[in-house]
Amino acid sequence: MLARIYRLTHKADFDLVYRRGRAFFMGPLGIKVMPRIKQPSRFGFVVGTVVDKRAVVRNRIKRVLRDATRNLSSALVKSADVVVLTRPGIEKFTTKQLRETYQTLLKRAGLLR
Repeated sequence: MLARIYRLTHKADFDLVYRRGRAFFMGPLGIKVMPRIKQPSRFGFVVGTVVDKRAVVRNRIKRVLRDATRNLSSALVKSADVVVLTRPGIEKFTTKQLRETYQTLLKRAGLLR
């Protein structure tokens, strides 16, 4: 479980990152990143019904991404608000592919070493 201090919890925070954040996409997975001065980095996850109508599938994707975030949080070099976006096709990714793609996106955004 990702601790509350590491999560984007308010709609206003999500909206701000959507408007001002820089986007990075790799296939059906993407992130929007907005640098912040205050520590720590905060993450939000968006997996809509357009990905899959079944909540079980959407929740699996979010669980894998949250766990990957928790494991990579010690390696983050910058503080930022990050919204993780998904598109149709992501449900076909294996857990390993999802983690690797997510890690690559964080490196592209300059958040990981």
